[in-house]
Amino acid sequence: MTFLKTKQLEKKQLQKQMQQVINIRESGAMMVELMTSMLIGTLMLSGALTVMLSSSSTYKTKNALADMDERGRMALELIAQDIRRSGYKGCGNDQSQQIVRTFTTDSDESWVASELGIRGWEYFDTGLNSNLDIYNLQETGFSSSSWSSSSSIDKGFGSAMLRRSDVIELWPVQPAYMDITSATSSQLNVGNATSGFPSSTSDNHNQLLLVSDCTRNLLVMSNNFDSGSVDIDTSRNNPSANQLSSISNGQAVMLKGVLYYLRIPTDSYRTRPGLYRKEIEIKTNNSNTNFGHKNAQEIIPNILSLQFLYGEAESDNVSANRYVTADQVGDWKNVMSVRIYLLLETQDTNASQDQFDFTFHGRTYSPENSADKRIRREYTKTVSLRNRTGGVVPSGNK
Repeated sequence: MTFLKTKQLEKKQLQKQMQQVINIRESGAMMVELMTSMLIGTLMLSGALTVMLSSSSTYKTKNALADMDERGRMALELIAQDIRRSGYKGCGNDQSQQIVRTFTTDSDESWVASELGIRGWEYFDTGLNSNLDIYNLQETGFSSSSWSSSSSIDKGFGSAMLRRSDVIELWPVQPAYMDITSATSSQLNVGNATSGFPSSTSDNHNQLLLVSDCTRNLLVMSNNFDSGSVDIDTSRNNPSANQLSSISNGQAVMLKGVLYYLRIPTDSYRTRPGLYRKEIEIKTNNSNTNFGHKNAQEIIPNILSLQFLYGEAESDNVSANRYVTADQVGDWKNVMSVRIYLLLETQDTNASQDQFDFTFHGRTYSPENSADKRIRREYTKTVSLRNRTGGVVPSGNK
């Protein structure tokens, strides 16, 4: 009996030891599985984070490019709209016909050149393929001699503008017209008018009007609009105003002068330049009318450079024979088209993980600062002055 009990006890101890070994082995297996699972999970999480960060970066880049493309197209179209409607020379649209000014200007208004329809200023040494130094963003007064033109007419104001960028002045026709049944040196008698002219309750009755009967084109200054007539500012009349009395069955359109240029906003937290638009106005001051400029408005932000080439026609052609900078234009009245160049950048830094070379105005640039991850791109458009090349009447109805 004792022997049997001893054997049974030994058997139980052996079973117990074997169970302990099995438990230890199972515990080790679970630890390996746990470590393997953690490694696999870490790799999967790392991959997910990489995909998420890559997607976030791609999304940011796409958004920045979409915003820049939208701003670029909008800037080109805003300038193009005014270019297309500039240079109107009357309903006959004969290029040989001149626009005759029927009013005088004061000595400090010698910059008024609405008869030209279009003119521009080239910043010194900024022609095609020249180095524009686009990373050195500085301003200077527009009265500076740094901007040159083939015309010696004054610039008109000394507003700060971005150095090494061009300036353009346009006189687009507004989308409205008046049928003129008869006229005198003091009044235009209106038979029919479209919308767009100042109403009788408006305080903006000082306007430039181009009156034409298809044989002559007379530029007059109004000071009052009524339902059936337009009063002329007779205090400004010169002898040419007497030609108005021979106008019959003519039309009148309104001209509005605008300038486009670049400058750095005055906000202390903004250091990147934008596209500005400034209107020319006629205002009454102490019963006297004077030409001046309205406050400029920023219309598109983050534009680094603005350049123009002008398509000038020769030998009475209606298409451009050559494209030149503003200082090389022989006669602004022969400019038939304008080629616009804009250099835009993304509004935010770090828009891209990499820096890329880019081309602008015939020259390739490399990023100056690798820490500035902005994307930069050229936008260009060639626009015809339709009123000079196709004889388009502004209203489209006559």
